[in-house]
Amino acid sequence: MEPARCRLLVGYLQTGAPAHRRPAGWHAHGPAHSTRGGGSHSPSWFSSRRLARPSIVLVLAYAVPLLVVPPTLPQPLIDDWNYQLSVQHLVEDGDLWIAPWTAASLVLQVGWGALFASVFGLDPVTLRWSTLVASFAGTLACHALFRELGASRRRALIGALAVWLNPLVFGLSYTFMTDVPYLALLAASAWATTRGVRREALGWLAAGSALAGLAFLVRQQGVLLPLAALGWLLLCGPTRFRAAPWRTATATGAPCLVAVIAYYRWAVASGPSTQGDYVESLRDAGLWGTLDLVWRLAVVGLFYLGLFVFPLVIGAVEAVPASWRRARPVGRALPIVVLAGLVVWTGWYASGHGGRTFPFVPWGSMLHEDGLGVLDAEGERSFLFASWVYAALAGVLALSVAIAALIVIGRDRTAAEGTPHGVAVRPRLASSLGGLMLALGLGQFAGAVPPSVHIRQFITFDRYYLPLVPFALGLVLWALRGRRFAPGLAGVALALLTLVNVLGVQDWFAFKRAQWEAATWLVEEQGVPLRQVDAAAQWDGLHFYEYSLAHPEDRVRRRPGDVWWLYLVAPMIDPVYIVAASADPRQGYRIHATQPYDSWIRDDEESVAYIWRRWPARRPTIALPPDHSAAGLGQPSESRSGASSGTARREPTPQVGDPR
Repeated sequence: MEPARCRLLVGYLQTGAPAHRRPAGWHAHGPAHSTRGGGSHSPSWFSSRRLARPSIVLVLAYAVPLLVVPPTLPQPLIDDWNYQLSVQHLVEDGDLWIAPWTAASLVLQVGWGALFASVFGLDPVTLRWSTLVASFAGTLACHALFRELGASRRRALIGALAVWLNPLVFGLSYTFMTDVPYLALLAASAWATTRGVRREALGWLAAGSALAGLAFLVRQQGVLLPLAALGWLLLCGPTRFRAAPWRTATATGAPCLVAVIAYYRWAVASGPSTQGDYVESLRDAGLWGTLDLVWRLAVVGLFYLGLFVFPLVIGAVEAVPASWRRARPVGRALPIVVLAGLVVWTGWYASGHGGRTFPFVPWGSMLHEDGLGVLDAEGERSFLFASWVYAALAGVLALSVAIAALIVIGRDRTAAEGTPHGVAVRPRLASSLGGLMLALGLGQFAGAVPPSVHIRQFITFDRYYLPLVPFALGLVLWALRGRRFAPGLAGVALALLTLVNVLGVQDWFAFKRAQWEAATWLVEEQGVPLRQVDAAAQWDGLHFYEYSLAHPEDRVRRRPGDVWWLYLVAPMIDPVYIVAASADPRQGYRIHATQPYDSWIRDDEESVAYIWRRWPARRPTIALPPDHSAAGLGQPSESRSGASSGTARREPTPQVGDPR
């Protein structure tokens, strides 16, 4: 038989169509790899040679920043002091104890941290390394997800680097917060689910559900992964799943449901927690208050989506004209409307917030005008740039998300998705793998609403947007199949993010170290009673939180201006001394001393932590219990001299460590 006829016969046998009529890049197992468009991987993706190269690059991408700014800060950050206490209970007592104040489910994270602590010792540095290991695993899972979506090895690697070097992921990887471990399990679950859809395999869907159950044991939003996947499968998924809804529902939901039931049985037996406060907050907000929050969450979230996909948008700049030409008139109008709406929002927000714009979250944000990281300190440090710079940044991110939307709308619709039966299909967006990413992402956005209602006066915490990272990047990479892409330009954007991350984390660590050292100086060298020092939630919580649970009656009357953690974490502290970030003390306080620190992005005059002292210093309204040191916290005796009494005479401002 002639070679040409052989090829035609093979084409009919493999795909039901002649070889010359098959979609470009198609082979028997699905879309082939290409250096430009990025096809879906072959079944041998996990071979050692294919896995080695991205792993080596990712190891280097992790190693270099960690060598420049090592994760060796010996103090806790944000809320991870609370999680450290849970790990301590498990390691020392074998007791799985979650503090009542904790909102996240946390169970799996406590076990993960205890695994590291039992080998390397319990301290913030060890727990921080456990998060970095989870972060690396999550980045690998994102790489696998992007390959499953049809990205080439190079593009999937760039996408994985965009996950790691995103400022939220990078900064939170230096903590023991739940966000990054949750992201890692979420990405693994999304990869298994996507693989199950492509192979039409219920076993992979069950694996994705099981991983979602593990994610639920870190943060409750994990339960939304199988729910969103099941909804998409039954409404838009492949025919096989829609034809057998009960089998599909069982595979997609049952493994996760086991974890949910087991957790709540344990939680009910363990006693009360604050998780019910979120239900109460939803009731207080009401329907209209919740809807108002949802639209503000959505608008601010678009700016963060622009940040997430920024490296890919920069790399895809050459594909924008082709996307514009392919988009229909309505499709072209949508990015323009999004861009215009976000610009108007920026101006409206600035007019009501003293000219402040991005990051639009005035408190508790990882991204802030004064740098990267949550300070948890009274007062604000000086902003790094003028207000117009942050407004311009908001405009750049608005343009980034608008271009990303155009790329998705004007995608190459001739790019086929393969099936395990050798059939190339070109589904509409809703029924494609891109639609699956949208469904999973919308589910995670819904999961950000309940915790945000509790703090709706600030809109949200920006870290609540973190679960959207893999889905935003995955959707854009999926839409870029068959489009031009410039890895060098994307690399420039990633290098810029690396610089921002390293400088930001160094500055954050330097301030937190100075804050802790200033509090230690007050207590150990100046003889100030521990109960008169407020040095942020981390210091106060580690010293007093468990004691406050055992002695709820030991409280002092709060004064106007006292911060939230004095109400919830350490109600027995009478803050005669406050370790703050600002040189402008609140009413009733004066600067008592300063603690300089070394920041790579601030002048020496701005690199200072301040100790405020209340004038006149007064004793607590409620007397201390006679044996308050019995809590085992090591606090100094109240009879020690120091700041228990003060005079109105203004003293010169010393630096911490100066002889007094």
